[in-house]
Amino acid sequence: MKKVKKAIIQLSGVEHPRWGRIGSIMLENIKKEIKYDEEDNKDSIITFEIQIPQNAKRSYSGKYSEYYWILETKIDISGKPDIHANRIIQVI
Repeated sequence: MKKVKKAIIQLSGVEHPRWGRIGSIMLENIKKEIKYDEEDNKDSIITFEIQIPQNAKRSYSGKYSEYYWILETKIDISGKPDIHANRIIQVI
């Protein structure tokens, strides 16, 4: 953990049409950057919280399109390649 500089947490709302050649459209984006402070974090766990706005569009899967959210994390590590991970989540 001593080599972790920061983590970026991003939550993106994506609308994807089911027909046609149009690609996905990112409609909402919530981003949070967390700086790692060795003094505050004695263990190997970095906790974070990201708030979904009350008026955020809910996930759906319809006849012509679908809407979903992607939770993406990027961890910046000194002297090594960054770690990236993402997951589709449902907001109901």
